[in-house]
Amino acid sequence: MRRVIACVLAGCGGSGPAPEPIEIGFLAPLTGDIAAFGRDLTDASNLALEEINNAGGVLENREIRLKVYDTGTSATGASIGFTALLNQQVPVILGPTASSEAVGIREQVKAGTTLTISQSATSPELSTLDFGGYFFRLAPSDAVQSVVLAQQITMKAPPNLCIVHRDDAYGNGLTEALRPRVTTNIVEAKFDPALADLSHVLDVCDSLAPMPGNAILFITLVADGAQLMDAAASRGWSPTKHQVFLTDGTKNHDLITILSTPSFIEGAIGTAPTGPSPDSPDGVVLRDFRTRFRTRYARDADVYSEYAYDAMYVAAMGIEIAKTADDRPAIKSAMAKVSMGTQLAATGDWSVIRDAIRADGQVDYRGASGEVTFDLATGDIIGPFFISVWTISNGNVVDTAIVKIDSL
Repeated sequence: MRRVIACVLAGCGGSGPAPEPIEIGFLAPLTGDIAAFGRDLTDASNLALEEINNAGGVLENREIRLKVYDTGTSATGASIGFTALLNQQVPVILGPTASSEAVGIREQVKAGTTLTISQSATSPELSTLDFGGYFFRLAPSDAVQSVVLAQQITMKAPPNLCIVHRDDAYGNGLTEALRPRVTTNIVEAKFDPALADLSHVLDVCDSLAPMPGNAILFITLVADGAQLMDAAASRGWSPTKHQVFLTDGTKNHDLITILSTPSFIEGAIGTAPTGPSPDSPDGVVLRDFRTRFRTRYARDADVYSEYAYDAMYVAAMGIEIAKTADDRPAIKSAMAKVSMGTQLAATGDWSVIRDAIRADGQVDYRGASGEVTFDLATGDIIGPFFISVWTISNGNVVDTAIVKIDSL
């Protein structure tokens, strides 16, 4: 009996226990105004995680797992989740999703000295805040989206534009970036997203509704946007008389399903960050990602999914380049080496990425969202950038073009 026990303890020539998994933190809005986005960002991250683990994981076969916290689409929720993840000493935190959440945790990021990668926070304000060098984002600043949005508005040439926007980092940031790029007369309907009653938000724009040719732009999220779009329809705004504009915060099929008057957004024109055109040679990676996502989840990937997918890969690369899951400053410093060395033609093959890192200590990562190169001073992604122009056609979200912007 003793001999049998000894063999069990020693492994009797077997491979021994599996290496300890590495838990990566994940802040997602699984409830609240953009819960639909939280689902897609989580699924895209899990798709990347599965590919990485199936190819052997990181640091000599250590599996990666996600430690997920629901932010509730609130800065308070993001702060609570971020603190919990810091206390668990995770090596990387993916998220938060919303710009207001990222602004709200800036001091925690700086003090926590843990690499934090947002997949979708777009406020231009984030480029100017001091995160201690530990905050990075895959999606471009709304200073980029505003260029294409302004082009779309200018082409329609409305005499007056009602901008309905959240009074937060996202709504104010995109509005401020857009305002100097259009010459039409602007009336702002700014609202506190924490208010339960949004019935009077559109009062300031009521005088514009009777006049055909005017336009209305919603810089909102899905839940609050649906309330305000239904309110606009009841106040006389109509897609047959006015042009409706949307942005990335409402590029989600759930918007259509919860609107009382879904016909209100038929023909609406929207913009949103994305990767290179799937029909171009540079967009093969995005096309392949979307195919794998559709196969895995039986639905199309929504806005920012490609950034979430890439963020998971970048987190794994940071750990692999640093050769540790414990030295957080080293993992942060590895962000300088995800766009150097051997350029990869495609994602979805972690073994190729890992071999390149082990050979050179660095890799030039080309992801589903495009070339991943960070400005180490601001944490921003460097161009070229890609912005999709999309519309609502027969009750479906349809991309009509992808605009490339080399730099601002």
